[in-house]
Order: sequence, then structure tokens, then C-alpha cells
Amino acid sequence: MKNILLVSSDVEVSSIFGLFFKTNFKVGIHICASKDQFVEDLENKNIDIIITLDAKRNQNISEFVKSHLNTNGLNIPTFSIGAEYLTVDFITSQSQANFSKIGQKLQDVIELEQKEAYQYIPIQIENFYLLKSPNCDIYIKIQKTDGDQFVKRINAGDAIDKDSVKKYQDMNLDFFYVEREDFEKIIDQILSETLKGIVIANKSKESTIEVTGDSFEITQNILDEFGVRASTVRVARATIKSILNSVSSNKKLSALLKEVLNNEASYSFKRSFLNTLFFNEIAPHLGWGKGNQLNQTIEKFAFVSFFHDCYLRDEKLLRINWKDDLDATNFTNAEYELLDMHANKAATLLQQIPNCPSDVDVIIRQHHGTNNGVGFADKLTVSISPISVVFIVIEAFSTEILNTLYDKKKLNIKDVFAILNERFTLSSYNKILELLKNMVMRR
Repeated sequence: MKNILLVSSDVEVSSIFGLFFKTNFKVGIHICASKDQFVEDLENKNIDIIITLDAKRNQNISEFVKSHLNTNGLNIPTFSIGAEYLTVDFITSQSQANFSKIGQKLQDVIELEQKEAYQYIPIQIENFYLLKSPNCDIYIKIQKTDGDQFVKRINAGDAIDKDSVKKYQDMNLDFFYVEREDFEKIIDQILSETLKGIVIANKSKESTIEVTGDSFEITQNILDEFGVRASTVRVARATIKSILNSVSSNKKLSALLKEVLNNEASYSFKRSFLNTLFFNEIAPHLGWGKGNQLNQTIEKFAFVSFFHDCYLRDEKLLRINWKDDLDATNFTNAEYELLDMHANKAATLLQQIPNCPSDVDVIIRQHHGTNNGVGFADKLTVSISPISVVFIVIEAFSTEILNTLYDKKKLNIKDVFAILNERFTLSSYNKILELLKNMVMRR
């Protein structure tokens, strides 16, 4: 499988083209928006072809690409997609005929293995939780000995809700399917309706935990599958804001803990929420400022909690928090590679999102104790940033709580702290653990 590196300062355009290549060819897609990221990707990824988007508008980075390849004697085929293919009408129409022209030109540069042109595209069922009335027909796939059959189960315009969607999950279905030409518009509607749902929930006086959990999963699914687009980022920001609203409410810590732990939301969401909740509780005792400065730090931590494991979609992978956990597993090579690289990939993703809090990519790279975001540290050190130290301790606390409950064992907080005391022997880590102990005692 060939690896394509897409180079553009416009990450949404890159994501749209990346989706085209990923859908039509058997390729790996990597997106970079800066010179530093380009150099890093060339060093760490086996890149087979480089594509620059609109070289005139991105002249600096385009010239840098050529210069870097020449200076370092790298003979990697390059391909430039000009402005004529980057008009608003072209991108929003998602015309298969227009994109096919690009595919044909690309094949003149390097041979790519084409995927079979499937009529129906799968979308994870939980992405439909907050949809009220789909703008296209929805199908399910029935596997038969003479080939797959796609059966329409929901008509465009039909009323649906979370309960009706979950009935299909109860039938052990993981995906709905839409016709290829409807794919982009249903994804846009899912994101639009998700954003609307979370805004309405936050304006009401009812609990937002369930809606926030659904929004969290939908956003992470779409980020993982299709990369960064402006609408996905808007939903992500709204979800983070909703989490921050919940953890800063006047509810008692014990009440919030009970509410989130008893909810049907995913392991991933629960841990992200708990991380932010516990940091919100101890942050005033860290001596990192007050008022707006403190709130900005809490927001930064919430961003890290939201994005740090966005490429780990399987609960068994999420439960791995230490190198000794990983050594005791029997995963596939692909799963081991994903665990090794997930922090680096997530940090790279954050670099593509405009106006993120400062250093979130650095903290994400360091959240398993390494500085480069690759693998899990053999031994914790003080060579990482102070907020990364805090994140590591809090996430360990959240993980021990969740793993105990998910294993259907009785939760004893004293036992949790005993385990973590053995793990965190360095004073900078142990100080954070003591703050968590004091938090529990205060409640």
C-alpha cells in the first residue's frame, strides 16, 4: 500500500482530498500543514508520493518541499493540484467525475491500486444518535452466500431517534450504509445536527452528560475516519465546552461521578470527562494562577483529554496505560503499532486545528512519558512538562477507577491509591497524587 503525503495550509481542503484518495485507492493518507511537520513526516513515515495543493497560494511551503527534497537527495515523486481544482463549487459538490480527473493524472505519476467502486458507504451506527430525520435513504447490509444485499430500512425524511437507532445495534449491526452520492451530505447533516443537539442541551436545565457523550463519540469517529474539517472542529469545541460546563457546575463531586459512571457512554468519554473533572478540582491548588489564567489552563487540559486518544477506538486498547500493561497483551501487529504511534498521530492532528490552546500537541506527545509521542516510557522522568506530569497522574487515577468498575470489581479508593503510590515514586508525580487524595478526603 502506497503512502501519500498531502501538503497544504488549508487542512479542510486536505481532508476532503484525503477522503477522495482513501475512498478510491488502497493508500495511506498523511496530512501536513507546516514545514516542520513536513520534515518530521518524511523522517518518520514511509512516504511514496507527495502532493501539494494549490502551489501558488501555498508558494512558500511548496518551494520548501522542492528544496528539501533536492538538498537531501530524496527521489520521491511529487504532484501538484492547482487552483482550478480547488474552487468552492468543486470541493462542495464532491463531483466524482471531477475527482476522477485528478485520479487519472495521479496514475501518470505513480501506480496506485484502485479500490472496488462500492455503491454503498458504511457509517458507524452511533453517529446517527442525535439525528432527527436523515436527508437520504439509509440501508443495512445483509450478508448472503451469493453476495451482500443492501436493504433500505429508513427513508429520507423519516423521523428517527437514539432509541430507534439502538434497536439496530441490538441486532448486532455496527454500520448503516448510504449510497455513495449521498455520503458527504449525510456526514454534513450528522455534524450539523450534533452541534445543534449539544447547544440545545446546554441551554436547558437538564443534564447534558448523555448528549455530550454521544457528541464526543460522533466527533471522534469522524475525526478518525475522515480527518479535520471545519464542521468537525466546531462540534469538538462545543463538546469540550459542554464538558467544562458540567465539571464547573455547582454539583457535588460525588454526584457528578455517579452520573457519569452510571451513564451508558463509552469508556473513552468517561475517562476524558473524569480527567477534566479531577483536574478542575485540583487545579486551584497547583499555584498556576487564578481567574482567567486558571480557566485557560483548565481549558487546555480539557482539549488534551478530548483529543489524546482519538485514534484508539477500541476499549481494550484504551485500557493500556503503561508499558508493562502492553507487554502482558497479545495484540495484533497493527494494534501494537497503533498503540505505539497514537500519541504522535493525535499531536499531529492537533497541529492542523486552528486556534488550539498552546502546547496541547506537546502534552499529548508526552502523555505516556515519552517526549516524541512514540511508545510508552520504560520509566517516568521529570524531563517532561509539569502539566504533562499532572495529566499522567490524573489519567492513571481515572483509568484505575474505570478498569475496576468495567471488570465488575468493588471499587475501593484506598486500593487505587495504594497501586498508584507504587507507580509514582518521584516527588513531582507523588505531589499530584497527594492532591487527588486530599480531593477525595474533602468530599
